[in-house]
Amino acid sequence: MEFAKRVGKDAVCVNFSYRPCNVFREADDGTRHYIDGRIKSSNDLKKMEEPPDLKVQLDRLERYLEVAEGTGVGVVANFTSIFDSTLLSIGFQDFMYMLYDNMKLVEHIMDIILEVQVRAMEAVCEKYKDDIAWVLYNDDIATGSGLMINRDMFKGLVISRMKKLLAPAKKAGKIVTTHTDGDLKEVISLLLLLGVRGIHPVEPTYNDIYALKKKWYGKIAFFGNIDVVLLTTGTKEEIKVEVKKHLDGLKEGGGYIIGSSTSIFKGIPPKNYLAMVNAAIEHGKYIKEG
Repeated sequence: MEFAKRVGKDAVCVNFSYRPCNVFREADDGTRHYIDGRIKSSNDLKKMEEPPDLKVQLDRLERYLEVAEGTGVGVVANFTSIFDSTLLSIGFQDFMYMLYDNMKLVEHIMDIILEVQVRAMEAVCEKYKDDIAWVLYNDDIATGSGLMINRDMFKGLVISRMKKLLAPAKKAGKIVTTHTDGDLKEVISLLLLLGVRGIHPVEPTYNDIYALKKKWYGKIAFFGNIDVVLLTTGTKEEIKVEVKKHLDGLKEGGGYIIGSSTSIFKGIPPKNYLAMVNAAIEHGKYIKEG
């Protein structure tokens, strides 16, 4: 928590993750990378790992809340979701084929994952609704060309299930936000059906965040959009200029939370990350007139 305060984070996440049957390979540098899923037929369902121990997850959340008390740093309950967890359990190409060849199996896997995550969501929102800052769910549903699957198919497959997942959070009065990469033009209207109030990280390669805010102002907030390429290779002055541009164009009226366009990874120099934070502190203040 002390680290979060020192580097300018307003909140930290505690993860409630269930992504079964992922296959990883270790690279030469020691990092692990997803390469495929294990479920290719109904016979492979027995390969699904047991869900994480919910008590262990809740104990971890409680420890974070205890440490965060009085610091001004919020604690966010962060859940993996159902679409990309199902996709990853099967593998990208096989998932796309299975949508047409064996939709029942796709739905069955999705429902297994949904049951686990609903149980976690209910437990968090019943016991800690007054303590957590908000609810975040991770579900990469888009690429640079838009939704991964046909919009009507997505609505039929995902929306009702997602409403079930998010129902405990909505009942508890918690703000719900989401993470998805990709082009958001087709995505935002679907998120509004779910009552989602914020989206991360609004990748600048695929999205004009200024146009998105103008179109969706008052309906959904935007997180991120500071290009990680700039954070990796840019100078501190270039980063400061970009942060100021974002804040000048997006801060008025609310609906923007500054941050990076994807995860802060090892290749980003700490001085550049801090340049973003310091520029946000310098230029992010509102001036009250009158």
